[in-house]
Amino acid sequence: MNIKYIKTVASLFIISIFFLSCSPKTIGYGTIIWSPDETQFQTGQNVTIISESELADVYLISDGSDNDPFQIDRWRIIFFEELTQAEKFSKSVSEYTNIYARNLKDGLLIREEPDINSQRAYKMRKDQILKVFGRTEEIANIGQYEGYWYHVITEEGVSGYCFDHYLDIYDSSISPEEKINPAIHLLETAFTKIYHPSNFIDMISSSAINLKEFTPKVGLFPDMENKILKITTSSYTLNIPWDNPVLVDKRSFSIGEDDYIIHVLSDRKLQINYYYEDQQVITNYFVIENIEDILLSEIERRETLYNQLLEAGTNFSSNAYGNISMGIDGSFKWSNYDRLVPQIIPAGSEGRGKIRFNKFITDQLKEEYTGIISFNFKYGDRIIVINFLYTLENKKLKLTYVPENDIDKLSIVHKKSISPVVLAFSAD
Repeated sequence: MNIKYIKTVASLFIISIFFLSCSPKTIGYGTIIWSPDETQFQTGQNVTIISESELADVYLISDGSDNDPFQIDRWRIIFFEELTQAEKFSKSVSEYTNIYARNLKDGLLIREEPDINSQRAYKMRKDQILKVFGRTEEIANIGQYEGYWYHVITEEGVSGYCFDHYLDIYDSSISPEEKINPAIHLLETAFTKIYHPSNFIDMISSSAINLKEFTPKVGLFPDMENKILKITTSSYTLNIPWDNPVLVDKRSFSIGEDDYIIHVLSDRKLQINYYYEDQQVITNYFVIENIEDILLSEIERRETLYNQLLEAGTNFSSNAYGNISMGIDGSFKWSNYDRLVPQIIPAGSEGRGKIRFNKFITDQLKEEYTGIISFNFKYGDRIIVINFLYTLENKKLKLTYVPENDIDKLSIVHKKSISPVVLAFSAD
């Protein structure tokens, strides 16, 4: 008798015995990540798992209707003990339900983790089809290439991560006639968002919001309807047409007559490279969704600090350093400060101006000081800014002079002077 025939019969017999002996009790739930038959069960669908066979490596599943149970390879399903877990997972990967990839390079590797140094899980043949069910959030750099790591699975049931440079990612629900250039689609998708420059991210991460620079008006603003990219800085505004972008690399485009180069670095990050007044400008831009809330929080912080001063008193005096009076509008008058001239306060200043809280201190300095206060002295047609670390306690105001050189470009003071000048005042 044919050996192949004997093996086939034996296999079918084992599976039959298994399923006949299974009880109807549910063992769990699952999400189908690659359906073998979309007419029976769809990719991304949640199902009830009735039973399993380790020998045959299959599940017996049901959609909860009166339809007959369906046998499916175990690798095609992500198993969960609770239905809510399956529902949460299927929702998280729903955008990849119809997303597949075709391998463009013979021998391309699938790795166990999204890392070039991770263990090899599989070597692919050219034109092999993969099911995609995830992607890393951040763009990665592999040699000279930039791209994403895609979470994929093969028809043999091997899952892992593959770098996208040699992958043709496509949507199976879109007919060939409806497909658009994926590179242009990438740019158009990126231009559905508003971006702000990288120094905004620096200010947010260091909790040092400069209200003159941190404004919603500064950024990169795509106009989808008119195909115009508006770039606004603190100094100038540019309007660049982008109706005919030219692909210069996998994720880089040339737009406008002056060859502005746009690099789509990730879903939330762009880089633009251009020349303005013969100077090269290279700026990273990020999506910042809560910019208005950040602005409001910083304004409230400054108002709170000033109100704390006013609550302690509107007039502070010192036998050695004069008298400081403060108004509800943020104004001040400082008299009899002769001992501070000219080492700290320049000779000829008018002794009046505005108080500001537009500079910042590190967390380490916050252990000793309330913050940093800036006195903006009028000096003819100019403003001279004198900065002090300060503490306010029991109506006692202590000012510690901060030289301008001790303040970084983000307006942050990182340490006090080795031999600081300290001024002590009391509220009247």
